[in-house]
Amino acid sequence: MPPLFPIIGGGRLEPGDPLYTSPADGPELRLISNQLTGPETYSSWARDLRRALVTKDKDGFLDGAVPFPTDERLQRLWRKCNQLVRTWIGNTLAPDVAAGLPPTEDSKQIWDSIKEMYGRLNRARLFSITQSLTKLKQGNLSVTACFNRLSSLWNELESAEESLQGPEATLRQYRDIREREKSTRFLLILNDSYSAFRSQILAMEPSPLLGRIYQLAVQEESQRLATAEHARGGEGMSLAVFPEAVARGSSTAARSGYPKMGNAAAAKKTPDGNLTLFFFEWTAQIRTADPAASIQEG
Repeated sequence: MPPLFPIIGGGRLEPGDPLYTSPADGPELRLISNQLTGPETYSSWARDLRRALVTKDKDGFLDGAVPFPTDERLQRLWRKCNQLVRTWIGNTLAPDVAAGLPPTEDSKQIWDSIKEMYGRLNRARLFSITQSLTKLKQGNLSVTACFNRLSSLWNELESAEESLQGPEATLRQYRDIREREKSTRFLLILNDSYSAFRSQILAMEPSPLLGRIYQLAVQEESQRLATAEHARGGEGMSLAVFPEAVARGSSTAARSGYPKMGNAAAAKKTPDGNLTLFFFEWTAQIRTADPAASIQEG
């Protein structure tokens, strides 16, 4: 395993080393947009800030993975980086939250203090999120909007559960179960019109991952929209193709005694909404009124 603080020739640190800082890493930097205002925002705040510090190779200052070095050449650099992390944390705190923290300059101590004060497992919040997940239905939402709403609740739940502790194997098994629950929950909240699609997915072996299920649901929705659009286009085509014939037939009927397609009749639709079929029903009446027309056509 390479040393934690590799010194490059000439005493320079390379990017990727936890003690390396770039010219852009100033104390005024605000790593995330959200702010810690209290227990209700702790989960998302802690998650986003840790991720941001990972991109800076500074997350080790939060959990003690980067201890104070014994090499005197590195101690000044460590203090500098520790102070940067401490300042970056402070830049994302609401004023009243910052005022209530202990006056320590150690980034790990301040991180632990915040977690102790605001990061306790909020059972009431967990219950509220679980209730929202249970009640969520697709309704008038698109598949994408429905999935995004569901994902938002899952993210909140997972953030609130970050303080769960236990053996790693147990926690891993718990996460696997939760992933399967996500797929099932997504299928269940889809409208009843997706029952056939739901049955097809549940019958698949092996069970597809959530991302694949979402992709298939979007494809199913797109096909339905295309079919509905085609049906509406066909209805418009019926009126566009036959208007002159309808008008001509109506005037002819007035002179010959054939069945007349008046305004009310022209607006009539068959049960499936197809005006074309009704046009042929009307012409069939003409054939009945004029047997010679039927013989000639045959």
